[in-house]
Amino acid sequence: MVGEKVLIVRRRTKKRYPLQTLAVLQGSATINERWDFLGTVSGVVQARFPQHFYRAVVNAATQ
Repeated sequence: MVGEKVLIVRRRTKKRYPLQTLAVLQGSATINERWDFLGTVSGVVQARFPQHFYRAVVNAATQ
C-alpha cells in the first residue's frame, strides 16, 4: 500500500506492556550509489559460485 508504513514489533513479556518497535518498513528508499550492492553481490557470486557449484554436483553424484 502506497504511503503506509509497516511496523515490526515484539512484546518483551507475556504481560500487556507496550510493544517494542524493532523496525519500520516503508515502500521505497533512496540508496546511495556508492554502496554498489549489485557490484558487491556480483563480485561475490563470480568469485565463489564455481566452487559451490562443483561441490553441489559432486555431492549429488555420490548420493
